[in-house]
Amino acid sequence: MFNKSEKSLVLSIKTAAALLCALLFIAAAYGDAFAVRAQAERLCEEGIKLFQLGKYAEAETKFSSAIGEDGSYGPSYYYMARIYEQRNNHDEALSYIKKALSNIPHEDIYKNYVCEINNNMAIEAIKNNNIDRAYKLYYSNLDLVPYHLPTYNRLAALAIKKGDYNDALLQCNKALEKNSAIPPNVRFDSNEQAMLHTHMALCFFELKNYSRAINEIETAKNTKDSSYVQKYYKKIMGDENPVVSELKKADAAFEAGDFKTAREGYDKVISLYPNSKTAVEKLSIMDAQARIENVIAEADLLASNNQIEEAIDKYNQVLAADPTRVVLKDKIKELKAKAELIQKQAAASIRGKSNSKSTDSIDIDAKLRQLIEKSHTSVNPDQAYELKFTEAEGYYSKQEYDKALEIYHKLIEDREDFRPDEINKRIRSIYASRGEFFIEYYNMAVPKLYVYLAFAAVIALIIWMYFGGQIAVMMKPDPMKNYKDGVDYLDKEKYESAIASFEKALNNNFEPLERARIKAKLSLCYFKIKNYDKCIKVSLEVLDVDPKNEVVHGYLGNSFLEKNATNERAISEYKLLLRKQKDDKRLLTTLCTQFIKEDNLSQEAIDVYQKIFTIDSKDKNVRRMLCDAFVRSNDKTDIAIKVYESILSDEPHRAEVKLMLISAKFSRKNFDECVMLCEELFEKGVIENITLEYYTNSYFKLDKKSELYQKYVDLSRKFPDNQILKSYVDKIQSQLVVERLTGGGGPAVVPAGSGSGGPVPAASQQQGAPGANAPSAPAVNICRNCAHMNPAGLKTCEHCGAAM
Repeated sequence: MFNKSEKSLVLSIKTAAALLCALLFIAAAYGDAFAVRAQAERLCEEGIKLFQLGKYAEAETKFSSAIGEDGSYGPSYYYMARIYEQRNNHDEALSYIKKALSNIPHEDIYKNYVCEINNNMAIEAIKNNNIDRAYKLYYSNLDLVPYHLPTYNRLAALAIKKGDYNDALLQCNKALEKNSAIPPNVRFDSNEQAMLHTHMALCFFELKNYSRAINEIETAKNTKDSSYVQKYYKKIMGDENPVVSELKKADAAFEAGDFKTAREGYDKVISLYPNSKTAVEKLSIMDAQARIENVIAEADLLASNNQIEEAIDKYNQVLAADPTRVVLKDKIKELKAKAELIQKQAAASIRGKSNSKSTDSIDIDAKLRQLIEKSHTSVNPDQAYELKFTEAEGYYSKQEYDKALEIYHKLIEDREDFRPDEINKRIRSIYASRGEFFIEYYNMAVPKLYVYLAFAAVIALIIWMYFGGQIAVMMKPDPMKNYKDGVDYLDKEKYESAIASFEKALNNNFEPLERARIKAKLSLCYFKIKNYDKCIKVSLEVLDVDPKNEVVHGYLGNSFLEKNATNERAISEYKLLLRKQKDDKRLLTTLCTQFIKEDNLSQEAIDVYQKIFTIDSKDKNVRRMLCDAFVRSNDKTDIAIKVYESILSDEPHRAEVKLMLISAKFSRKNFDECVMLCEELFEKGVIENITLEYYTNSYFKLDKKSELYQKYVDLSRKFPDNQILKSYVDKIQSQLVVERLTGGGGPAVVPAGSGSGGPVPAASQQQGAPGANAPSAPAVNICRNCAHMNPAGLKTCEHCGAAM
């Protein structure tokens, strides 16, 4: 069995071992965290030095590296915020300082810097006449930091600007009330204190409380004599202030010796401003003068009544108060001379002398002394204490500590001055052998374990007071750790693991944009593992926050494409996706199918149709839509010609398509094909004015004018009942006959219906009258704008309306 001392020793060893194990556990569990934090602190300290030297770009690099090392280290975010605020990038600065606050929520410096950024943003809002936003920012500051003095100053300045001096005073008073709540580690610039008192002074001045106005502006000047304070100091201490103007008038009267007017002026000043030192001093001077005059008057009265001693005393009092009154000294000399004269006269009038008797008195000192001294008893009281002490020593030597302690304590209680050092030494040694500490002041013993625990608790408390916030943040898991792990897995194409890490990261509290960034990575992972439903869901959540994220639009569009979705959102995503994946046949086919269903002939749809036609020209639906679009827009491009030819190869009866092809060929100056196509239409009995005009113009362009007459003769014979052909031939036959005659291309032929011996039309006669070499009048005018053949004599084109 162990005795008490051995048990105490074992307990102490166990306690020390437990503490050592706890320290080793903390070192093992959080060793990496401490290393990361140390690296982040080192980088941050280097950045702070660069920041103080004005090397902001290099400092920014250091702070970014510190954030990359440890995303929970607040000072890095704080200094990044300061760098961005110097660049007037308030949004980025606010983002960084909020991250610093999320890591250390109760840091007053960070909260105050948020308020400073908000104040700068509010100033810009006021410049842009957005007063409501400025108020919103100011009140958000006071919600975060109720004692923020600069915010109260800005609110007071706004109220003063509006002329609401009572509201401005209210803001200033609130600032003064909250002044006691300012933490010791937060100190506002003295300019802010001076500004606060200046605002109060201005408000009191405008509210006619001149006394308070002067007090406050003097306080502001004593706090910080800035240009802002001087501006309003001159106003408040100027002639607009009745206190100042009255004081000047009173001073002038005082200098002129008009004490009555001066007194009235100083009384007015004191009624307006009781703390006016000048007025009080001048009034005291005038009061002293009045008192002196009163004393002199009293002395003169006493002198006139032959009360010489009293008069001299009064004059001496006046001289003591005002030594400059030399005249009074002369009066005193006169009074003394008068007094001597009176004494001499009195002495002469006395005839007898009185004898004085003196008797000696003998002082008798009675000294009574009573010496009562009791002899002490023969028995010495210390002997009893010695016996008890010897008994206690015997118990101590036998290690009977309980009995020894009882006697020692009783000795101390009975007589404190009896061997105190020896007894206390014995008591301490007994408690030490028991593993306890003896506290003499309280006369009590405490087990060593409790002392060690208390000491450890005090050390822990001190450490926590100075480093508790950092330790808490260090032990707090890095909110970006899971995100970083997810990115690593994504780089290694371990998509399942990446998804798990990103989902864990989303369990933390992030800003909406941060969450959107994580979800964008998550969307990519779902797309890679072909889980298109979740990819669509996550992508839509990202786009709700960041609608301009083109990468996520790509994941969403491709996911819809894989699921063959044709809803409204899918189609809109396909359109966005087409800008990047212009040659994606599947995407083009899906869009084309949807556009055809909608009978869509927009430019966007036409572009899709053209790409599909380029890939597969046999798609009848695409050709049909393109043809409709080209016909409506009178398109004559290469692809339009291909579409027309492709349709005619399958549907040769489409006269309107062939007419568009004729127009396109004519615009391309392919007149031979134009003639051929026109003749194909004529063969089928499709004869229109526009076709006849293209036919005629093509022959003219080919310099085959002489053959044209015979062509129309043959057509007239073949279709004798076609009124369009007949009227057209009648209109141009004169010119055709002339061309026939002048071209030397065979005998002149009269159009059908006129007879072989019939008369030549008048137009032909008129054309041939001047001679063989005379130029023939044109039967048509060809429009330069659209190549339309118009009858002679028209001033504007029948087809496009252009001037001829």
